[in-house]
Amino acid sequence: MWTLMLLLLVGIARAAIPNARLRGMPSLHKLPVPERYFTSSNDATLPNISTVYYFDELIDHNNPGLGTFKQRYWMDVEFYESEHRFFGYSNPYDNLTSQSLALLTVQQAIDDLVYFATTADLPMPGGDAVKPSQAPWILVGGSYSGALASYTMVNKPGIFWAGYISSGTVQTITDYYDYFTPIREYMPQNCSSDVQKVIAYLDGMYAANDIAGIKTLQEAFGLGSLEHVDDFASALQDNFWDWQGLSPDSGPNTMFYQFCDALEVKDGINAGPDGWGLDNAVNSWGKFWNTTYYEYNCLETYNPTDIYWTNITVDNAFRSWSWMVCNQIGFYQVGPPEGQPAIVSRILQPIYDERQCVYMFPEVFAYPPQPATAETNAMYAGWNVDVPRLFFANGLRDPWRGGTVSADGLNKPNTTRMPIYMSDGFHTSDMVADNGIVDPTIRVVQEAALRYMKEWLAEWTPGHS
Repeated sequence: MWTLMLLLLVGIARAAIPNARLRGMPSLHKLPVPERYFTSSNDATLPNISTVYYFDELIDHNNPGLGTFKQRYWMDVEFYESEHRFFGYSNPYDNLTSQSLALLTVQQAIDDLVYFATTADLPMPGGDAVKPSQAPWILVGGSYSGALASYTMVNKPGIFWAGYISSGTVQTITDYYDYFTPIREYMPQNCSSDVQKVIAYLDGMYAANDIAGIKTLQEAFGLGSLEHVDDFASALQDNFWDWQGLSPDSGPNTMFYQFCDALEVKDGINAGPDGWGLDNAVNSWGKFWNTTYYEYNCLETYNPTDIYWTNITVDNAFRSWSWMVCNQIGFYQVGPPEGQPAIVSRILQPIYDERQCVYMFPEVFAYPPQPATAETNAMYAGWNVDVPRLFFANGLRDPWRGGTVSADGLNKPNTTRMPIYMSDGFHTSDMVADNGIVDPTIRVVQEAALRYMKEWLAEWTPGHS
């Protein structure tokens, strides 16, 4: 019996993104693909797993008469990875105008997965006999693609027999200040204390309209030329995007820990839990920014003619993701409410990102839009997901945990029908097998997932669809 696992791919290289909001998008760790060949059950050797295949996907599932486009996918005898529409080179049209992107919706992406599973004849021996009624399909995704896997099993029950969701951001949230909560809680405490002092200093000057003081602070970071204080506040977020890329085996030389060492180590001495204080934090953070960190050219966001906003060429994942964020997803990473500790300035509110939606898609938005997050959650269940044979794996240190079924205060039960496990890991840490060697809490999650999948596959019988 064939068992097929469909992995979801939304590719984006965060380190190269000039806009800070998009550097913090939910995404998977991508590992290099080794040169490997597989043999099918009848001893036929299949092409290398890096081989690109093409599927005739419907342009519009609500209007099949529009025809099809070439959707890329990768496969071997067990695993299939499909490329999300309008990301990479799986594009219904040869541009990313607002008119074309009207077909980039969560529902169209769900329908893509279903259409692939139910109609594709795969290029391998027996590949025409692996429809969901002929073989069990397991839907696998991490981060946004994990959310998409959950949405698919809610919206189209009975197609995919089981699902594995790693760090799946199922609950869309507009004002997502909780992105920074796990970072603040689990980063070195002295580093957190000093960052909070700098942010409080900035926000205090902003409240007092101390323009000269803000300019002096900007100059300490070499950013005195920035005309808008919210762009400066956004730039100070950049160091925290690096947290999302950490793994259980991340060492002291990773960029995030270099940042904290720059603030907290003086003459070989590490500061206590309260840090070294405001003056040292400003000077050390500014020096680190200027000498080690700063490598981006697009910190100013108020020029609507900048090519960043106007580039409509394909394979521009930043633009595609922005379309989804502005319309349905939200997740604007902003400062917390008053009264909560802040490692990110409260100057940053959703309007900062919503304004950029107008710059990028002026044909659609005449004024800053509010993403339809409530509608997305109502349609695809969000935190209220209740689907059999759906395994959720989350990480305690994941900045996206607030959008997952392991969000603080949600207390969603872990059941045999829909297991929910949480490790001490970071974002999608459980999807890397070696992380289970480094961190035993991740190994527990991985082993539980394998155990459940084995049980669920044993329950499948032909004819299920």
